[in-house]
Amino acid sequence: MKRCGFDNRFGRNQMLYDFGLDPENMNDANEVQDKIATIEKEFDLIMVSERFLESKILLTELLGLSPSDAACLKLNSRNSASRPGLNTETQELLAIWLAADYELYNKANSWLDAKLEKMDSEYKSEISVKLEDADKDLAKSCELHQDGSMLCGDFGMWTSRVVGFTPAEGLEEENTKLACMGELQFIDMLRSK
Repeated sequence: MKRCGFDNRFGRNQMLYDFGLDPENMNDANEVQDKIATIEKEFDLIMVSERFLESKILLTELLGLSPSDAACLKLNSRNSASRPGLNTETQELLAIWLAADYELYNKANSWLDAKLEKMDSEYKSEISVKLEDADKDLAKSCELHQDGSMLCGDFGMWTSRVVGFTPAEGLEEENTKLACMGELQFIDMLRSK
């Protein structure tokens, strides 16, 4: 399957592709298993977007971050007008088509479960509240835009179907600007340093 989109960045089994698995090997069970084993060995944490708060708990512990250091906005998420539901048949077809990514996704969830089970449950509850509060505080210093593509410069998003953020007027601290920055602009900034 041919890659598409900007710079041919998008295609089938996007997660494994981003981790370096050649598109020609997406149907090779051994190659997929080897890549997943390599990911598990080389990365201390794989975050799962549907379990982002739990992932952030582990991230703060791993990197010694404070809740405010780990605060973030829900960038690159679909806006309220573009969240189509998928019927069961479509979900089943996607599970087959994206089987390699589903395998990585399921493994990443099991890795999260194993790490979270080792943590004190009271600590997890306390840090969860602190992380949620830090996210809310950050969001108060920003303005949400339903059409992220209408934003300019560092805050512009790649499509009108995702939200974007800008610092609220008068609250343009460096951390707030970084939190609002579009993904591609942020990556370009990191590459330039």
